[in-house]
Amino acid sequence: MRHDPDLTSAIKLVVNHAVSIAQAFLDNPKANLRLFDPQFVYDFLGQIFFQIYYMKKKWIEDEKQMKLFY
Repeated sequence: MRHDPDLTSAIKLVVNHAVSIAQAFLDNPKANLRLFDPQFVYDFLGQIFFQIYYMKKKWIEDEKQMKLFY
């Protein structure tokens, strides 16, 4: 992993997203609990990870990137 800076960077971004999600839940525990469902968060972060990594590797184009995110 240390030989692939794109992979390391993608992992760091996903971890930052996970921390942000956890912080949002702690700040507002009465929020829509579905957004904080562990399986939902896991699926979302997994999808984000691959999109970030593939973009960094230039394996997907910008117009395809927008379709993946939305």
